[in-house]
Amino acid sequence: MPSFEQVFRALNEILTVQPKRRSVVRRGWILALLVDAGLRRYDREDAMPTVIGHHNITKGTKHWLDSPKRKELFGPLGVTNIRTFVDPQNPTRVAVLMDVPDMDAMMKAMQSKAATDAMAFDGVVPESLVILVES
Repeated sequence: MPSFEQVFRALNEILTVQPKRRSVVRRGWILALLVDAGLRRYDREDAMPTVIGHHNITKGTKHWLDSPKRKELFGPLGVTNIRTFVDPQNPTRVAVLMDVPDMDAMMKAMQSKAATDAMAFDGVVPESLVILVES
């Protein structure tokens, strides 16, 4: 199986050294190369699942966005790449997306008093919380 570097060099050569052949390179062909190289995200040993949590809030969008509680709760768990989202049609509906190295630890943390306190501080409506895990 070719390494990532080998695939990258081959694609780079096709796209730069042979510019007239660019139209020949199709998205599906590149995807096939990447899959053959074993580079699909969830096949890598070091891959972390991406998790989305969406819920309603009561304390306002600005308060929720500015809150330090996400980093305080998830940072010690090794959670990275935390991103926030707000529904532009209904700013009381929000979501957080993050990469989680240990789902068991995260789910245990979500049952803790620290999580309950963080959600209360942020104005999260606990009954509305839905957690989706990358499959």
